[in-house]
Amino acid sequence: MKVTVSITPQSLCVAASVGVFAALIVRAVVSRRSAPRAPQSSVERIFSPLPAVLAACAAAEGGSQETQRRREWLREAPTALPKVPLLLWVAYRQWVDSVISGQKGKSESFHAFVYGWTLGLHVSPNNLKDHWSGAEAADLLATLAAADMLEADGAAPLDALKAWLERALAVFDGRFLLARDRQYVGLTHAEEANWTGSYDFFQLADPQLGMLHWDAQWTEELTMLRVAIQHVNRLRPKFLLISGDLINAFPSSDPDNTAAAREVVSFKDALHELDTDIPLVLQPGNHDIGQHATIETIRTYAERFGDDYFSFWAGGVLYVSLNSQFYRSDKGIEHLRKAQDEWAIETFRTAKTLGAKHVVGLSHVPPFVGDESEVFGWSNWELAARETLLDAAADAGCKLWLAGHYHGNAVGRSSTGIEVVTTSSCGGVINWTLPAAEIAPQPFPDFAKVVGSPPVVADARHSGLRIVRVTEDGFRHRWFELAHVPNTTDEAFTAPSGWKTVKSRYQSLESVLGLKRSKTGRRSTLLDALKKAEEACSSEAAEQEEQSSLHERLERRGSLSRQNTGTLSRQNTASLPEGPTG
Repeated sequence: MKVTVSITPQSLCVAASVGVFAALIVRAVVSRRSAPRAPQSSVERIFSPLPAVLAACAAAEGGSQETQRRREWLREAPTALPKVPLLLWVAYRQWVDSVISGQKGKSESFHAFVYGWTLGLHVSPNNLKDHWSGAEAADLLATLAAADMLEADGAAPLDALKAWLERALAVFDGRFLLARDRQYVGLTHAEEANWTGSYDFFQLADPQLGMLHWDAQWTEELTMLRVAIQHVNRLRPKFLLISGDLINAFPSSDPDNTAAAREVVSFKDALHELDTDIPLVLQPGNHDIGQHATIETIRTYAERFGDDYFSFWAGGVLYVSLNSQFYRSDKGIEHLRKAQDEWAIETFRTAKTLGAKHVVGLSHVPPFVGDESEVFGWSNWELAARETLLDAAADAGCKLWLAGHYHGNAVGRSSTGIEVVTTSSCGGVINWTLPAAEIAPQPFPDFAKVVGSPPVVADARHSGLRIVRVTEDGFRHRWFELAHVPNTTDEAFTAPSGWKTVKSRYQSLESVLGLKRSKTGRRSTLLDALKKAEEACSSEAAEQEEQSSLHERLERRGSLSRQNTGTLSRQNTASLPEGPTG
């Protein structure tokens, strides 16, 4: 049978109309699925704060008049039964998805932060996540905006909401940008010039998210960083110093290489768990600005984390933080290196005039590791810069220099009495088999000869932190694995060398970090993450490739063997004798 199909202009118009209509329907459905959806409600939604929120507001003290007014308003909400304006609810969720997610951090962290910040609640963001979801944060902000409670001076509710979120974002991301104009906001000479007595601060080095699995994932390093932060929150030091290599992925001009950006988001998300009352001091490492830094990579770092070199004051002590990559390779950026040299020499020169009780040098790569005259190698500075800046520091009265980079512990001392302390990683610890003083000056280590098996480990028995005590006479410091950080900082300097806090590591982390089961029996997500990360270390280690590339030698196809993770050289994991610098 022969069938004849006749196509007329009219039929084409009808088909086109049907196609356009169908496309509009599909677009609407897709848009509806992807956009944040308001809570389901046939008529209205009543704002009902959680009991935990009401209890926190009742216990809160201080804050501005507006903050106190918001807390009072919230306590009356269960009686007043305010309605949630759904258009504002959706506007909040859309703003967070477009501005925060994957760019400034994780949405969950911002929801928790903005909820607590709006009400002036002094609670760790890590705890806030357990109470306040995005829906509850949207409930609060939308209802406050509608009630003209966001200090908007009579602005329309939608404009008031967006303005408030922009203010919150400045605080949320701002703590990473406090190093500016070669100073640190909040730790200036005007604020911290006076000696007020002894205090402690913590040093973390080389979290280097992405190191173990070469940027494919960074579960282990991220978990160790979060555990370290909980120790810091618990022991409340004067400030927290992180000595470079915040992430692993080197800067890249390749738009398809997103590893660095994703690692930065994870790093910041973990640091949002740091108590906001504890200043966070960040330094650049070679992985953050490149082995051969450029104007562009330094600018990118500054956009993410603030100045690459600066000074700050804490309790009458001057800290001078330098960009050590200038002393590894300065090709094309000689003028930037010269600017830092001149600034550093002048900063050291004026230390005594400004009344510094002590002076401390800080860098990612140490000036030297074993001996100040050691040859220029992969883990120290070129000799000319080493001599010039150490002399300037010594003239200022510097007795302590803290660094990282080596992923192992080492201590050296200059002829002028500066103790140069190289601190091991709070993430991946390299299993060196020779003393640091032999490895650091090598042009490039032969990892087949100087690294054991497994080559790198990141778990609470090896990753760690350094506690530094500043006294009138000088400094004391000790390194602790994360599983054995003491209950108090006083114990850090009274317990004998090799002292361990507990018999069971998991029991220690549950009790010391406050990670016990809740009344509902739900385990802490942080402890679950720790166990998951360390279970990955219990499977058989993959066969190592016999190639000479550093990346290939440190990259592992599989997870680490638990049997092997206990065999790291003691020089890399044990607590070093405390430093009696003074």
